[in-house]
Amino acid sequence: MKFLAVAVVCSALVSPQVAMADSQDNSYLIQGIGSVMAFPLSTNDKFQHVAIGSAISAFVTYKTDSFWKGCAASLAAGLVKEAYDEFSGTGAFEGVDVAYSVAGCGFTYRF
Repeated sequence: MKFLAVAVVCSALVSPQVAMADSQDNSYLIQGIGSVMAFPLSTNDKFQHVAIGSAISAFVTYKTDSFWKGCAASLAAGLVKEAYDEFSGTGAFEGVDVAYSVAGCGFTYRF
């Protein structure tokens, strides 16, 4: 719930700048920054996966102009992170965490 509240506050703070933007480029930047800012505000691992998945998706979508490539990047990041956890001994591979990372791409949209 804290993540959602932070996302709403960040959106409210930057909405005047978005309204003045003449392209969607700024919206991806704002989404990425808002997602990264929300990351440390929650200790819930699932919300952190969504936040980082959203930031990665926004950046890749901005660079490639492809929503699907942004989602694929979120998927790849989630898989790499969970593989690292498994092979480094810092945790077990959790498929649900990968799913939460991919869910972050659902927040990638053009204003």
